[in-house]
Amino acid sequence: MPQLPEGDSDCGKFFEKRMKMAFGRIAIIPIEGPIGGMYFPLLEEIRKRRLSMIEKYLEQAKRSRRIKAVILKINSPGGKVYPCKRLVERVKEIKKFTVAQIEEIGTSGAYWIASWCDVILADDFSLVGGIGATSIKLDLSGLMRKLGINFDSISSGKYKELGSPFRKSTEEERKIREEELRLVTQVFVQDIKTRRKLKKEDEVLQGRVYRGREAKDVGLIDDLGGERKAIELCRQRTGAKRILNFKEKMERGLLSRLFR
Repeated sequence: MPQLPEGDSDCGKFFEKRMKMAFGRIAIIPIEGPIGGMYFPLLEEIRKRRLSMIEKYLEQAKRSRRIKAVILKINSPGGKVYPCKRLVERVKEIKKFTVAQIEEIGTSGAYWIASWCDVILADDFSLVGGIGATSIKLDLSGLMRKLGINFDSISSGKYKELGSPFRKSTEEERKIREEELRLVTQVFVQDIKTRRKLKKEDEVLQGRVYRGREAKDVGLIDDLGGERKAIELCRQRTGAKRILNFKEKMERGLLSRLFR
């Protein structure tokens, strides 16, 4: 049994601290699958809905006085630049102890989000890293020629068909995409350099993906461990005991959205 302090003021602080520990919560927020929309209407709607729910829960974690720590449960290969950046900004706003717990995969934009947590954990067999960005343009022009399909379009501006899959990119268009890619990568890489003490920096920042133990060796993660370790770290740091698992809320919300 803990020793009670003697003075009235000390007693008040003691019981206030004990109450915070008893009612403090650790929020677990899942970030799973590709981040952002997809090309199939139903799946795209689910992804958008999931993204908005993650943002809602991060905002709740930021504002709630009861939530003392946050665990981001990450199992994602990343995704579109803008949605990933949105989540990065939300995580940066949380001025509480945060842990990124990477499950099977936490690469590219998902790792960018994880990098803004105070601690990053991963399993021995987790895939971690993939720092950088990719610009992909589908080229169907050759297939259409083989099928005898002609595509005729009229554009109002020189660059209106920059991403069109129905023709090959010009050299000028490729240079524009390369410059866009360079700017995105520059922001991403600078954040990682600021947040992590990397070893083998030249290798790590070239998009390589590492298994958990290798990721620890090069400085991408802080330690090996799963959900139990993440919770224990939060309890040690904040004294919070209760778990608020937003994953269950998210799954119920997505199912109701899908079948209503």
